[in-house]
Amino acid sequence: MLDGIKQCLGTKNPVVQTDYSYSVAAWLKLDSDSINGKLALKSGEHALTAISQDSSTHSGFYLGVREIVEKQSDGSIKNVLKWNFTVSPIDGSETGPLEWLHVHSTISLDDSMLDKWVFLVGICDVKNRKGHLFIPSLGESNVGHVPDAWTFWHADGGFQVGRGLWLGRKVDYWPGSIGRVRIYSGVLSAEEIRKLYTSDLVSVAPSAMSLAD
Repeated sequence: MLDGIKQCLGTKNPVVQTDYSYSVAAWLKLDSDSINGKLALKSGEHALTAISQDSSTHSGFYLGVREIVEKQSDGSIKNVLKWNFTVSPIDGSETGPLEWLHVHSTISLDDSMLDKWVFLVGICDVKNRKGHLFIPSLGESNVGHVPDAWTFWHADGGFQVGRGLWLGRKVDYWPGSIGRVRIYSGVLSAEEIRKLYTSDLVSVAPSAMSLAD
């Protein structure tokens, strides 16, 4: 269990070539003990990152939870937390001209999601210029389109478990547990993702995981 403050793990060198297609899968859990019993971001935070890969300035991708601005049925605007996979442009600055790609869940997170394992798969499909987020444990599958102005780039820093990087700063520390993590070159199919998920349910989940409803 990570404390959401400074605990993380990382490699010295990159694990995946992010200017080619890749897929990253992980079992994630937000722990109530690490987040003081209430699902809320700290002041100034916009995300919680479980899996990422560094460059010198920012992460090439971020898998975890992100604050999303969402229009409500009454026309008002509300910031909500959602499961999320972000693929970032080579210009990762605060005032950069390129839009970041955030692919997120349709459901919002609340306190009921604490202490429950969720299986997330983020995919960057370079050939078709798409980002995908699969959450088989919640029955979700969403896609976003990479802007035409993008040039895919390689985040050549270390692979990180438990945080992200932005503007050269280590950020978004994960407040909870991270289970089995897999990363692949290429695009996993929906069937391959289903097999990974069901295989883990048989081999790991019954004894170690309380899954999201």
